[in-house]
Amino acid sequence: SRVREPHSRPSRPSPTPAALAQAERMLDKGQQFLALGNVVIAREYFARAVELGLPIAVLKLGETHDQNEFGSFKVLGLRHEPAEARRWYERAAELGVPEAEARLRRLGSR
Repeated sequence: SRVREPHSRPSRPSPTPAALAQAERMLDKGQQFLALGNVVIAREYFARAVELGLPIAVLKLGETHDQNEFGSFKVLGLRHEPAEARRWYERAAELGVPEAEARLRRLGSR
């Protein structure tokens, strides 16, 4: 299933501690798959963590589309998607993820 664009989500109440714990597990799994070069599966885990309310997962999802980050992944057959990266980084900035603004500036410089 495809994740809806970040700006199409209605605001929700803060996630419960249980949801955040599950989101952290999803984030960790996504990181593991990313380290193996499986960006597609990593995106699915990051998207699930986003749905569970973990702001840093929004940034991680953006990284999987960012040309500046993409080269560090051991992956073949996928291309970076700057517009998609920008959308996720903008959402991460809205959620207060500190690194998001720097990532947006860096995208703008290419």
